[in-house]
Amino acid sequence: KGAFANDFLMERYSLDILSYVSAESFPLVEEEVYATAITCCLKNDELGMADQILVAMKNHGLTPSQRLLKEIIAEYCRMAMTSSKEEFRLARLAKKKIKDSSGALSSPSQLYPIMEPIYITSRARAKAALTILKAVEKPLQSPHLLTSVAKAC
Repeated sequence: KGAFANDFLMERYSLDILSYVSAESFPLVEEEVYATAITCCLKNDELGMADQILVAMKNHGLTPSQRLLKEIIAEYCRMAMTSSKEEFRLARLAKKKIKDSSGALSSPSQLYPIMEPIYITSRARAKAALTILKAVEKPLQSPHLLTSVAKAC
């Protein structure tokens, strides 16, 4: 059971976190193993796999620690901001490609106007970070976390 997260890390990232720990000193199910696997997935934008590991963690009777919740929030904020930049870039490229009816490019003032991006992915990730923030105990004691969520939103 406890080797699930380690197997995942070995398969995806060639990272064997259990190789340096003897079987006698390491419990079969450890929150830290799941936490490492989840944060590793999120850092690599593997949301589906992170969700599966979180479900497996809960199935083994473990709940995410406050530290894990904060790491998940930080990664969701990072992904939201990255997605937002990409969505803005795509909107700008779409506007740049607008041509007039004769096939010639529009005037220079019309080439690079700001086009309203459609924030789907970034909004969903920011909303997830905000939702998870509600589960954090004493969030006001983590101003960096609050700042990240505010920027992502």
